[in-house]
Amino acid sequence: MITALILAPASQLPLLLGSPGFPGQLSIGCGLFAQLFGAVTHGPTQRTVRHLACAPDMQGRMQATGQWTAFGLRPFAALLAGYAGTALGLRTTLALGACLLILPPTPAGPHPDPRPVSGHRLTGATTTRSTTHTPRRCPMRPARQATPDDAAEIVRLRSDLILSEPLDDHWLTVCTTALAERLTPGGDARAYVIEAPAGGLASCSLGLIHPVLPAPKYPKGLAARIHAVATDLHFQRRGYAKATLTALLDHLERDGVTLFELYASEGSAPLYARLGFASNPALMRMTRFPAQPSPGVP
Repeated sequence: MITALILAPASQLPLLLGSPGFPGQLSIGCGLFAQLFGAVTHGPTQRTVRHLACAPDMQGRMQATGQWTAFGLRPFAALLAGYAGTALGLRTTLALGACLLILPPTPAGPHPDPRPVSGHRLTGATTTRSTTHTPRRCPMRPARQATPDDAAEIVRLRSDLILSEPLDDHWLTVCTTALAERLTPGGDARAYVIEAPAGGLASCSLGLIHPVLPAPKYPKGLAARIHAVATDLHFQRRGYAKATLTALLDHLERDGVTLFELYASEGSAPLYARLGFASNPALMRMTRFPAQPSPGVP
């Protein structure tokens, strides 16, 4: 995006240095091509950056502000350029305009580049849909072990960000009660969370321990399923998921767990691979409910 902004003043040089004849026409054509290329690439790029850096409920306002700034000032710019051309001369006005085009990319240079995330939702264990509007520049708080008091927030994140259909109030209560009990000392649930500065949780990783038959690779007969990894949109690409999941895996390892399983979406798989997970095509899954008796059949 910054490169496209830099191309704008450079594309005006042929107008200032060009001379009559075919070489001058060719140089002006190349300058117009560079200007058009910069405009085409800048448009979608700045929209992408805006969607990633702006809270969802501010998208419309930011779009309207950008449109007004870009198009609303054009009549005044045209009047000012006409007056300057009359008062200062054509080449002087063109040179002044080219110099002014250097200003837009100048303040953009020092700012951090908001790297893209993978959209508002990823199916699987990691998600990216926003539930809070916390500023992106807040420093990350350290990951801590979850307590039963965090059960409601963990369930909410899982419901809002992971499940294909959010849970209703009844199932939110049921899941919260069950998870709070399993997070108590002696329970089979382990979780690590990072608090959001404005309250609630910014990220969480939840694992559930279950027994397996002992084997050389599972000497204590313990395995763990990574049940949920969720990170709010405004904290994506800042290491939140990696921090909570790394802390969770370390804790489970200290508990004697040697087998770890999870479901990975396409977007979350690279993170899990960096932490040591590997895909296994032999794994299969089925959801099976007891058969319901036919009406009238005892």
